[in-house]
Amino acid sequence: MGLTTTAERAHTLIWALIIATGAFLFTRKSALAQTMARGAAWSVILPTVAVSLISWSHGFHPPIVVMLPAMAAGTALLLARPLAFGEEARATFAPIAIRSWLLASATAAIGAGLAVGTLATAFASVHLPTDALVLGSVALSLLASGIGVMRMRAWGVLAGALSSVVAVLSAIHFRTDVILGLSVLATVVPGLMMTLGVLAARAGVGHPKEVVTARIASSVRVHALDADAGTDTATELDVEEPLLAEVLHGPTAE
Repeated sequence: MGLTTTAERAHTLIWALIIATGAFLFTRKSALAQTMARGAAWSVILPTVAVSLISWSHGFHPPIVVMLPAMAAGTALLLARPLAFGEEARATFAPIAIRSWLLASATAAIGAGLAVGTLATAFASVHLPTDALVLGSVALSLLASGIGVMRMRAWGVLAGALSSVVAVLSAIHFRTDVILGLSVLATVVPGLMMTLGVLAARAGVGHPKEVVTARIASSVRVHALDADAGTDTATELDVEEPLLAEVLHGPTAE
C-alpha cells in the first residue's frame, strides 16, 4: 500500500510540475514556448470537459473545485493569445503557408501528448506497466511531432503521421475498454491535421501572392533555359525543394 501511495504522489508531483512549467512558458514570447504552454492548458481543459460530460450523463454534477483548474487554463489561453500571434512569435515560427493551421495542429499534438502522458504515469502508479508503456509511446510520438513542427523541422510532420499509426495500434490494445480506446483513438487528429495541412500547402492553399509569383517566375526561367540550352525539361524539378521542407521554409528559386 505504501508503494502505491508513493507512486501516486509521484504522479501528482509530475503533473503539478508540468502545469507549473506551462504557466511559466505563457510568459515567454517565442512561438515554441507559447505552443507548449497552450498545449499544457488544453491538456487540463479537455480531460476536465470529458469527465464532466460523463458525470453529467450519469446524473452526477462535478463540484466547482474540479472545474477551477480548467477555468484557470482557459483564462490563461485568452490572456496569452496576443503573445502567440505577436511579432516575436511570428519571427520564430514563419512557415511559408498555413501558419495558424500548423500552430493549431502542433498545439493539439502537445496537448494530447501531455494528457496521454499523464494517463500513462497514472497507469504506472497502479502497477500496470504494459498499459503505461503503450500510452507512453503515444504521448512521446505526439510531443515529438508538435515540437518538431514548431522547430520547423520536416521530421515533425512525419512524426505526426507516425503518431496517428501508433494511436490506432494503441486503441486496438485498449479495445476492451471502450472509453479509453476511443480516447486514445482520438489522438490521431493532430497527425492528420499536420499531414492534410502540408498537402494543402503543397497544392498552393494559403500561399502569399508574392510566393506564388516567385514560383511562376522560376518555372518560366527554367523553361526558357531549357529551350536555349536544349536540356531536359526535368531540370524544372530542381527548383523545388522536398515537400515538407518547402512548406516549412519556402521554395528556393535562383
